[in-house]
Amino acid sequence: MQAAFIFDSPMIAKLPAETAVYLLGTRDHTVQVAGHEVHYIKVPGYVKFGDPLINFFVRKLLKLTDVPEYLNMLRFVYFSHMAAFYLLQNDYEHVLFASDELKQKVLLQTKQAAAYTARATVIA
Repeated sequence: MQAAFIFDSPMIAKLPAETAVYLLGTRDHTVQVAGHEVHYIKVPGYVKFGDPLINFFVRKLLKLTDVPEYLNMLRFVYFSHMAAFYLLQNDYEHVLFASDELKQKVLLQTKQAAAYTARATVIA
């Protein structure tokens, strides 16, 4: 079985069948969607609260404008942490990631990084 870690639901259509999909969302349970097992990763309130604070700090106090890296930084860190957690819980044959940054961040946090490096692909 393979797993995919993506940020938005329209990417599900690009995934092969029989894929466990991990997606940012508000549901706390697993849902079957068009042959995919979708697991929603709920972002806690403190992460949702912290992102605008960091964005405010970067824009107003550091006087940096148009820096998209800081827009949802804490969500990205939380999602990558949970992706690494689920990779440690399950052994997947192949792993798909939404971006190269996510792939690198997740594989740095897993103990089996060497095993998953050969089995990881970025969805284009």
